[in-house]
Amino acid sequence: GYDVGGLSNLVKDSNGGVIVKLNDTNAFVDAVKQVISNPQYAKKLGRSGRNYVSKFLNPDLNINQLVSIYYKLLDHN
Repeated sequence: GYDVGGLSNLVKDSNGGVIVKLNDTNAFVDAVKQVISNPQYAKKLGRSGRNYVSKFLNPDLNINQLVSIYYKLLDHN
């Protein structure tokens, strides 16, 4: 993906994605070619992305953490 907004904070090569500079179509094409031409790399990105999402973007986990924060705040008041 392109390095816009918060995407570069969320997507990294280590967690299932590739970021290129905005409007750098050559880098974007190269990144897509690398994924298409290397099935092992594509699988690695897929596994890493799935692990990242299940660990950090899990709605149940996020809700539990948020509820815990609210309870702590209520206990301190």
